[in-house]
Amino acid sequence: MSNKNTNIYLDAKTSFLEPSVNQYGGHMVMTNVKKATRVKYVNIDTRFADDYSKTGYYIFTFPEKQTNIKGIRIVTVETPVSFYNFSSSLGNNSFQITYNGSIYPVDISNGIYNTAASLVTQINNQIQRDSQNALSNISILTTPDQQKSIITNSSLNKYTIKFNTDSSGNTDNHYLSSKLGRALGFKNSSYTFNSTTPLISESSININTVRYLYLVVDEFSSGFTNSFICPLQHSLMSKKILGRISLDNTRFPYGSVQISNTFNAFLSSDIRYYNGAVDIQKIQVQLVNEYGVPIDLNGQDFSFLLEMTYE
Repeated sequence: MSNKNTNIYLDAKTSFLEPSVNQYGGHMVMTNVKKATRVKYVNIDTRFADDYSKTGYYIFTFPEKQTNIKGIRIVTVETPVSFYNFSSSLGNNSFQITYNGSIYPVDISNGIYNTAASLVTQINNQIQRDSQNALSNISILTTPDQQKSIITNSSLNKYTIKFNTDSSGNTDNHYLSSKLGRALGFKNSSYTFNSTTPLISESSININTVRYLYLVVDEFSSGFTNSFICPLQHSLMSKKILGRISLDNTRFPYGSVQISNTFNAFLSSDIRYYNGAVDIQKIQVQLVNEYGVPIDLNGQDFSFLLEMTYE
């Protein structure tokens, strides 16, 4: 009996990779057969998480294992705009002033500052309150259009202001662009000044300190290539980023809930394909800002819809 295979269904209309039946001796073999791909949707709501850690991770365990998953992506996200634009968790609510060998920390309250004027007023209040009159000659003003900051000194004393410090007074040069000084428009880590020339910021004041968020999803699997490449100053952010949320403070002010999806262009989601089908029963999610810092929602919860492609 001949071993030559014959495709009994092959004709001129047959495409290259469509299913086909071949005869090998006394056996019939079907090739290029693939299972139909289907989609399911899994709702993830942090109110129903198994656990929450201080590092901002939420753990979810599905009642049933999701099997033969080929890929996942985010469809929509509901994010409460309940986070502050200046806070100790963001690391942008403090700086130091040094005078005559003494260090005077300036810490503003965690909160929402809707205007440059309200931010500057709070800073001036703290300078006068915490300095025991040693800094009574210093004031922070804004230009007439409130675009830039001006630091004045009405005495003959020489002061040094340091923006590269954390709330504990430790030097922190890691992300200088995230500090209070940069929000005020100052690009350097420190400045020394006297009454001769006031300090004028190099750039304009920015109170929109959180411009976008990343949604990190870890389903405890491997064998995929992540589409998000997020370079920081000295490193790359988490390889588990699945979506990026652009924030709109005008349409979604503090106290509202921002709905983000691909249709309104507030959401960009990776489609995470796997090298072969995987099973998923547990995921870990985290919401971080552009520096990879977990965002503090002040006790509020967020949710998103996860699309799973499976065979």
